[in-house]
Amino acid sequence: FGDSPQGVQVGTDNLAITRPQTVTFIPTCDLQGQVMQVVSIIDCFKFSNNLHGLLATHTELQRIVRALLTLDAVSLIDSLLPRSGRIPGDTPCLLDLARNDNLAGRHVLEQAAATRDHAAESRVREVRNKIAAHVDSQEALTDLLNRLDSLAGADLSVLVNDALRPFADFCQQERMSEFLMLHRRQLKGFDSVPNRFSQPF
Repeated sequence: FGDSPQGVQVGTDNLAITRPQTVTFIPTCDLQGQVMQVVSIIDCFKFSNNLHGLLATHTELQRIVRALLTLDAVSLIDSLLPRSGRIPGDTPCLLDLARNDNLAGRHVLEQAAATRDHAAESRVREVRNKIAAHVDSQEALTDLLNRLDSLAGADLSVLVNDALRPFADFCQQERMSEFLMLHRRQLKGFDSVPNRFSQPF
């Protein structure tokens, strides 16, 4: 997302390997893969949030982006913390993986789970379930759009901000994920890097 970087940049999201002028990492364990997944969701949210502001005079288009924001916000929470009603076989969240490896940084995520705003999360999740991830065929479209329009931006902000802080704290405490926080950092001393994907197959 965004303009091509000037110089060479570090990318630790899942799409970094496809971008020009970007060096990235290959995850060596599930925890690193999950951190890169979260970084990817954060990138998507930031891009959609900027686009949402630019579309203030285009209601229909802004609604599409608003639906994307609800998807990203819920995906961010579910990628970090366990959600109620999970079934066996669900993809483990970052806290699950940190507990499995008995990592010291898990306490940051456990504190976030204990203090999460369940009310705001439920309001955003309900909109996401009704008109973003799915379209509820039992409810009138006008009612669904009203749900989307009435979703408070503050609820989205609470969810995302309450997730970003513990995520950053966790990564900074764990050597296996600390370097992944170099995302979008400029690499000094490099003018370019070859991109083997730039040539046709």
